[in-house]
Amino acid sequence: MAAESISIGDSCMIAHGAYISDADWHGIYDRAEPVGNTKPVILKDNVWIGDGAIICKGVTIGENSIIGAGAVVTKSIYKPGIYAGNPAKILKEF
Repeated sequence: MAAESISIGDSCMIAHGAYISDADWHGIYDRAEPVGNTKPVILKDNVWIGDGAIICKGVTIGENSIIGAGAVVTKSIYKPGIYAGNPAKILKEF
């Protein structure tokens, strides 16, 4: 769901039901306009996003990172590793 900008690098894999958004989305009356400010989402090369994971606006996910199923990523991730949970935290660093 991109209101303005979602960038996906090379060799990324995004599983079924993952949700990536650069906005808080629509208002009550005008559903065509995003609410609040949009912030770009950037997935660097070789990022894997698991089933049902949520990537929130303004997040950058660094190269070679894995986001577990159902994780909620609210802050940028720069170190390669496995991240999971709500909010997502590092489980294993590469």
